[in-house]
Amino acid sequence: MKFENFYKYKIMNNNTWKTFLEKSIFVFIAIALFAVPAFFTTNINNAFTIEKHTIFRICVLVLSILTAVKWVYWPEKNKWPKVFWLVPLFWLSALLSTILASSPTLSLWGIHLRMDGWVTLSFFILFYVLIFVNIKGKNDLRWLARIIVLSSLIPVGYALMQKYGYDPISWNGVVSAERVFGTTGNPAYLAAYLMFVIPVIFYLLATTDSSYWRNGLIGLIVAEMVTVVFTMTRAAYLGLFLEIGLLAVGYFYIKNQPKLSWWLASFLVAIALFVGYINIDQKAAAYFGKNAYLQRLTEITQADSGTGRDRLEMWKIAIKAVEEHPWLGTGLTSYANAFNKYYPNYMDGRLEKDRYSNYPHNLILDYGVSLGIVGVGILLITIIFIVLTAIKKNLFC
Repeated sequence: MKFENFYKYKIMNNNTWKTFLEKSIFVFIAIALFAVPAFFTTNINNAFTIEKHTIFRICVLVLSILTAVKWVYWPEKNKWPKVFWLVPLFWLSALLSTILASSPTLSLWGIHLRMDGWVTLSFFILFYVLIFVNIKGKNDLRWLARIIVLSSLIPVGYALMQKYGYDPISWNGVVSAERVFGTTGNPAYLAAYLMFVIPVIFYLLATTDSSYWRNGLIGLIVAEMVTVVFTMTRAAYLGLFLEIGLLAVGYFYIKNQPKLSWWLASFLVAIALFVGYINIDQKAAAYFGKNAYLQRLTEITQADSGTGRDRLEMWKIAIKAVEEHPWLGTGLTSYANAFNKYYPNYMDGRLEKDRYSNYPHNLILDYGVSLGIVGVGILLITIIFIVLTAIKKNLFC
């Protein structure tokens, strides 16, 4: 036996090395999921995006090396379900859109303060693949979910400190108590992050038998819902309402409590009717608008002034851009070109910093402009198939 083959044979049959490698992979997955949301600096100008991306990319590169070593010495046969291939297909559609983009370099790297181009998307896709090949079975999946949930404690805890006046940092004139942003640097970012974490908490609720874990998870859901309210982000209010409604109704249904599901659904319908009422009736809006948070609810349908009008104009511009390039779009982060082309003149009266927009403030429309119908279609199909696959495999039980 040649020395190289003998050396490889010894490593392959040494379970200590294999265990060490697998644990190292889990450690870097945990670092990526924990350190990125937890990290922040005292410079709020870029919402910590560059630094967070740097941490994430380092973790993904190390994970890639460790996984490659694992495959070389301990090759495994993975079953690749059809839903897996939809994500690389989405990546390929983004690559094609980038190549054919109106500004390929911009689409490749993204706007410098957000780094949201094709390169960053590639790191996200690679992380997905690494998670897929290294996380095996329900136990590993629950471990992954626990890391995600525990990592949210720092952003939530810091946001609550901001709200109640215990923030030790002065944020260059920003009053963090008015709209909390935690460790994300932006209230909308914090709300979006927590709305991704909340379904993971519900997953753990549905799969745990421990009363201590269950009570702690319920408390964390409440804290995260309150934090989303403190961000005063209207889109997040709508999203949170729909998300909590669907998750709660589904949770009680899975737990064989259909009556409770129906009562909860009825209660949510009543809330929806109330929100609709205070947006239609001006007297009701004036009465309930005395509270800052209810005032935000009364402005959900605002379309004739303020940011409500701005959002509506941005969506109209995005739709025009999609109509011009319907199939593959114009490349990632290319919305600004459409905004400049169809610039709404009423914004001339604003401060210069408030006259410009790089994004339509709507993810689907943003991807519609960037990746066209093909990219958006693949993305939506992927999300639906992943949820259906999880239900089919009883991952919630």
